[in-house]
Amino acid sequence: MGIYLNPNAEAFKEDKNTDIYVDKSLVLTELNKLLGLDIL
Repeated sequence: MGIYLNPNAEAFKEDKNTDIYVDKSLVLTELNKLLGLDIL
């Protein structure tokens, strides 16, 4: 299943280590706090 959902993980690993990569994984958590939602 992981291969189907993320077929090119090696490319992501390479991109993640570049200077222009921005990790936005916590954006939804912060937005939910601002909106008063307790979803995540």
